[in-house]
Amino acid sequence: MAAVTRSAMRAAETAALATGWTEEQLLDLAGTRLGHALGRFFPQSGSVIGYLGKGHNAGDTLVALRVLRDEYGWQIAARSAFAFGIKPGLATALGVQLAAAAISALLGLGISTLLRSSQDAYTASSVYLVACILITGLIYPIEQAAWGVIAVSYAFPLTLSGHPLEEWMLKGAGAALEPWRLAGLAAQLVGALALCALAVQRLRRSL
Repeated sequence: MAAVTRSAMRAAETAALATGWTEEQLLDLAGTRLGHALGRFFPQSGSVIGYLGKGHNAGDTLVALRVLRDEYGWQIAARSAFAFGIKPGLATALGVQLAAAAISALLGLGISTLLRSSQDAYTASSVYLVACILITGLIYPIEQAAWGVIAVSYAFPLTLSGHPLEEWMLKGAGAALEPWRLAGLAAQLVGALALCALAVQRLRRSL
């Protein structure tokens, strides 16, 4: 197979994403194919050092190194291709995570005071935790999920806050915080504060 240009590769990736592939699947496939190609081209196992680029380039390399180690018996090592430093956008990503954590805490506080027993509170927290795992995109991609699932997922702060951190970790660039995500977090904060206020009023009446 002849080498492809950068624009041709981007077009191929865009076409694959349009058919339902995720970026993680493409990364894993590219790294796996690269590892097998190197293993066949160099049948005598040895030592290899992978120089990690930024974002997805590093992911491809790590997958290829894993294939060489596990399936061809190579000794592997990895080094950074760039000077060590904190990538821009970390402050934004962490700030959004802290905001989402504060909103979740307020929601939990408000809901817990409205429940009748500690068992109800335990059940509600368990349901919330499972939902965070399954439908917020934290572990499983939700881009191809049913529209109803996607709509419900945006009721959770983690769905709105996770994208900037993912961008920072995967793409090696500043985390883009879209205005609609910021507006969604603000609306959730207002709702959480209103719920807490309602819970406090109910608690005062019960005393």
